[in-house]
Amino acid sequence: MLPNQDIRDAIKRQGICTWELAEKIGVHETTLYRYLRKELSEQEKQKYYALIFEIAKSKRKGEYNEYDSRSIAIVSIWFNSDPTGWKKANYQRLAKSFSR
Repeated sequence: MLPNQDIRDAIKRQGICTWELAEKIGVHETTLYRYLRKELSEQEKQKYYALIFEIAKSKRKGEYNEYDSRSIAIVSIWFNSDPTGWKKANYQRLAKSFSR
């Protein structure tokens, strides 16, 4: 069994992504994985549990925006790399079809 398996299981059970927890903690997702390699203290675990449940609760209420700032930045770079505007027009067309 991996260290901090209870934290990993809580993340899965609550239906959140590791990047969401990492963002809430203020670290990169890779850093969170490094933290989880060694057994956390009970105090740290309680902090992680509280954040996991907070994220899950806000997602259930619809308050949490699943499009994080990293995704927005990537899409922005993608749009700006297209001088013809083809990408932006097609992305907007696709977004409209999914919002119906």
